[in-house]
Amino acid sequence: MIIGGGITGFLSGLAGSAGPPGAAFFLGLNLSAVAYVASEAFTALALHLKVLCHFK
Repeated sequence: MIIGGGITGFLSGLAGSAGPPGAAFFLGLNLSAVAYVASEAFTALALHLKVLCHFK
């Protein structure tokens, strides 16, 4: 999971969008629907908090 997060974060920094790589990674984990949505929500929250602290 850490490797997938690192790759997604790197691609997000390059492209400005982490949606497609993050979705591909989480779908590859065969998570339940609830776990998938929770994982996407948590990573979006973490990304936005990081950006907020960076630009504050």
